[in-house]
Amino acid sequence: LDRSIVRNALSDESWRTVAEHHRNELLSTGLWGVPSFRVSGLPAYWGQDRLWCLEDDLIRHLT
Repeated sequence: LDRSIVRNALSDESWRTVAEHHRNELLSTGLWGVPSFRVSGLPAYWGQDRLWCLEDDLIRHLT
C-alpha cells in the first residue's frame, strides 16, 4: 500500500462509521475476531485454523 494513499484515506473520518457498523454486525453474530466466516444455515467459524471445518460444512451443504 502506498503510504500517502493510506494517510489520505484515514484523514477522512467516515471510515469509522462503516467500521463500527461492521464491528456491531460481527458481535451480534457471536463472533469477535477476524477472519470470521458465516454462511447462512451453517455454524460460524473464527480463525484461519478452522477453514477445514468451513470447507467440510460447505461440501456437505452443497452436495
